[in-house]
Amino acid sequence: MGTPEHDSPHHMLTQALEAGVTNRDWFLWLDVSGDDPRPDYTSLIDQTEAWLEGQDPDAPDPAAELVWHRGGLHVQIRALPKKSRARGANPLVGNPYPAFAYWVTN
Repeated sequence: MGTPEHDSPHHMLTQALEAGVTNRDWFLWLDVSGDDPRPDYTSLIDQTEAWLEGQDPDAPDPAAELVWHRGGLHVQIRALPKKSRARGANPLVGNPYPAFAYWVTN
């Protein structure tokens, strides 16, 4: 078993999207909540690929969003266009680990 951030639904989804989505004209920003002990991201990968193909990264306001629910998971994906010279390159996911905050006291 890995560390908690490597076992999180966010990180597992990052790995699935990086392996399954071929469109690299965008950075995807993920917001994952909930949990599913046996997630199947196949339909989300297919939907994401089709969704990105329907977007124009050169549009004046290309920001787009995809929402997906399965089992106990809720996923929100925002697509941000890469600069033209970076299109086609890795990585796909701009935030591969979930954000977290902590406080330090003196």
